[in-house]
This record gives sequence, structure tokens and C-alpha cells, in this order.
Amino acid sequence: MSAHMKARLIRAKFSVISKRPGKKAIERELPDSLSRQLENWLAKEEQFFNENCLTIKIHTENRTPWEECSPWEDVAAARIAKYTKAGIALRGARYRENLSQKKLAALCGVSQDNLSKMECGKRPIGPQVAKRLAEVLRIDQQLLLQP
Repeated sequence: MSAHMKARLIRAKFSVISKRPGKKAIERELPDSLSRQLENWLAKEEQFFNENCLTIKIHTENRTPWEECSPWEDVAAARIAKYTKAGIALRGARYRENLSQKKLAALCGVSQDNLSKMECGKRPIGPQVAKRLAEVLRIDQQLLLQP
């Protein structure tokens, strides 16, 4: 595993604590995207904080090391049995690209009904359709040709 991926296993989590006079302090965790931006900003501004004796409390979340994680096929065995690997890959890639079935169908030249059947494993994905889907979804076409 590359050093870049290992570094992503432990990520700092940031919280905002708001306290009003006479009220209980409320702590809210920042979303991951904001946490990453804040982490990058803090790294750039580290010298300023050190010079002005400012401290920031950072909690890290320990994640399971990559080597100890279960293979996704084991975790998703029930879904694979129900939907097929190709259907799960298609649905996941579609969600990642933030596309509805209707929009993806229009971009690829297939009907929304057929796309739904492909995701549910009720219809196989042919090589030509897999190629068009792979181009739009920016994934390897072989993922869509798996049984």
C-alpha cells in the first residue's frame, strides 16, 4: 500500500464548541470535507499559532488498518447474491457521479427501465452498453461485465 493511502487511515476530526452564557456548551462535529480544509489551513498557519502561543485541540479518529479490513465481497455477499457485482458497481458509480437513472440513461442511450434492471441484476450488461456506461461513469468497463 502506498504511503499516500496509509496516511488516509487516520484523519483528524474537528468539532465546533459553542457556549452561551448560562447555557450548556454544544459540540458539533464538522463534516469530513470541512475537516480536511481546516486541517490543510492549520498546517499552513502553524507558525502563526506557535508565535502567538495559540493552541488548538485536535482529536484523531483511529480507523482500522487497511490490512485488517474485510474484503468488500465478504461484506456485501448478501447484496451480491441479490443484485450481482455489476449491478452494485453500476449503482455505486452512478451515485458517485450524482446522476439519476433517468439522466444516466439519457447520456448512454438506454432506457431508464433497462438501466434499473441492470442495477437490480435482472438484465445482463452487454459489452457495448458497458463501454458507454464506463465512459460516462469514468470506471473500468470490466467492472460492469462481471457476473
